[in-house]
Amino acid sequence: MENGLRDRIRALPKIELHRHLEGSVRLSTLVDIAKSYDLGLALPTLDALRPLVQMTDGDERSAQGFLSKFQALREFYRSPEIVQRIAYEAVVDAALD
Repeated sequence: MENGLRDRIRALPKIELHRHLEGSVRLSTLVDIAKSYDLGLALPTLDALRPLVQMTDGDERSAQGFLSKFQALREFYRSPEIVQRIAYEAVVDAALD
């Protein structure tokens, strides 16, 4: 998409009808959480976490394959402060979308 059109679309008013918090988490935030809490991950990096929480080419294309990502994401919800951070970042990112 050309930059001019992208800028015009971003400038249009929008409304979010439905967004799952689990699907809006920044990978960098997950790395921070994994480093702060012992989640049993040997090396919490973007590349290590991505296949745990996002669909990749090697994933089974099924409801179970998709839903398994949500199960992994729920391991990161360790405190109200974490949920607050994730929710705040999701709103910030949605506003930029």
